[in-house]
Amino acid sequence: MKAYFTLQSGESFSGKWLCSPSGAQGGVVQGEVVCYIGAGGYEHVLTNPLYRGQIVVFTYPLVGNYGFPLPKRERDRVTVAGVVVSDYCTFPSAPDGTATLADVLAADGVPALYGVDTRAVAASLRGQASVYGAFGLASGAESVARMATAGSARTDVHALQHADVGKAVTYAGAADAAHLVVLDFGCVQPLVTRLRAAGYRLTIVPYHWSAPRILAVKADGIVLSDGPGDPRNVWARAASLPSLATKLPMFGFGLGYHVAALALGATTTRYPSPFRGMRQPVVHIASGRVHHVVHHSRYIVAKQSLAAAHWKVTQVSTDGQIVFACEHRDYPLYGVQCQPHASEPHVPLSQQLQYGKLSPESRQAGDAWHAVELWPPYCEQMWHSFAERVNVVRKESVYA
Repeated sequence: MKAYFTLQSGESFSGKWLCSPSGAQGGVVQGEVVCYIGAGGYEHVLTNPLYRGQIVVFTYPLVGNYGFPLPKRERDRVTVAGVVVSDYCTFPSAPDGTATLADVLAADGVPALYGVDTRAVAASLRGQASVYGAFGLASGAESVARMATAGSARTDVHALQHADVGKAVTYAGAADAAHLVVLDFGCVQPLVTRLRAAGYRLTIVPYHWSAPRILAVKADGIVLSDGPGDPRNVWARAASLPSLATKLPMFGFGLGYHVAALALGATTTRYPSPFRGMRQPVVHIASGRVHHVVHHSRYIVAKQSLAAAHWKVTQVSTDGQIVFACEHRDYPLYGVQCQPHASEPHVPLSQQLQYGKLSPESRQAGDAWHAVELWPPYCEQMWHSFAERVNVVRKESVYA
């Protein structure tokens, strides 16, 4: 069945239904449009809370060719508002029992189009920070255009209400292990897996918990997860952060980092492109080393606001315009722009050799290189600094 995909500029692209929008308003799907330009990993993108409420356009010409591996989901369901692809693989090459992309989208009620010229869509979006769009039946072309022009009616706070855990969730560990509280702005399973693999006990709580309630958990450190939405619409509901920063070490990823920056005097702005999934070269200022990360976030911290707010920039894009990591000069507070599992997958040989020299006892004791296999070079050094502060809090027994 034919359908139209229309941008707020009025440009329209024809396609066919892969999954029809039975639950959408008037049969029309609406949201901010972003292009994912990676060649694979669609199962991660579609279940990542960062894309909640957005229409994701996949520019790679063939999507669905390896099915939808359920163990690779970021969350337990698809979070996007809609999906647009060029060619869809009807018969994927996947292990027996692996669901198809169409099956998963249908089960989660997410509408999708195929047969769209996604290259033309990407060309239309180039150079624009934010574009809204909509798609629906060809017979309702006028209503589709009206909804695309009107923009998204969903708020970022509404998106977060569906992204956080809603109540505290605990993950046990060794009795003497450091205990971290994760403020959940849209926490994904790979982050939880990494933290548990590093030997931490975890308590995941909603991001809007008050400072006394968080301190009552008796954690040794705080992790601020990534999540969807504009941090400027969220940070007022996380008003506990300034007081917590004076008491416990904190590490923020993505939105968590943006919210912490806002809470301590910096400002944020839109990422200047609607494209996601591209590899970005990032320079570590002190060493001059360059790493690559995959960027998904819609927002960045404004570089010019950091110095006055007592933040020290530690990593930037190669053109020096985008801050990818920084730390606070007065508090043990660290932040990185990307999720750790969105960074380069390999560990440099020099770090592997350094890690290999350690005895099993040293690794077990939480030596500086204990996290090498768990944290990519992009954030490993900052995480080590954070972990040292966490161990100090644990050994000092501040809650005794």
